[in-house]
Amino acid sequence: MLIKSENATISIPELEFEILGSNTPCLGLTRGDVSSVRDVLLTSITNLQMNQHERAPETAEAIESFLTELQKLTEGQQPFTLVMDDPSGNSYIETTGDGDAALTVEQYERSVRQALAIGLPVQEELEENTLESVAEEDELDD
Repeated sequence: MLIKSENATISIPELEFEILGSNTPCLGLTRGDVSSVRDVLLTSITNLQMNQHERAPETAEAIESFLTELQKLTEGQQPFTLVMDDPSGNSYIETTGDGDAALTVEQYERSVRQALAIGLPVQEELEENTLESVAEEDELDD
């Protein structure tokens, strides 16, 4: 079982694939969806297939190739890493049976940008430096 909050992003690093947070409905996963990893992948495939006939041929071909790789993941043909990052802490992944030795849950301190994005007040001393802190985070992301 997987619960994805509106603030969570899901990524598959091996494919450089990301499902954005902040209620981005483009891939059909928004606030509080309860699903499975397989269903997340299948929903992504379905949504990426939309309007394929309207795309430029080279774009459509690249997307078809990508969809083939995603399909392999749904069929268990190759291992992959699924990363769900939720600065709000409202998402959840549960394994079946005795658990999954490969499942890792990491907790971290939110950045100023993440706190602002989810509507949390920032400590008074940080408020003065918020723009500076966000700019520094931008530099680190590059």
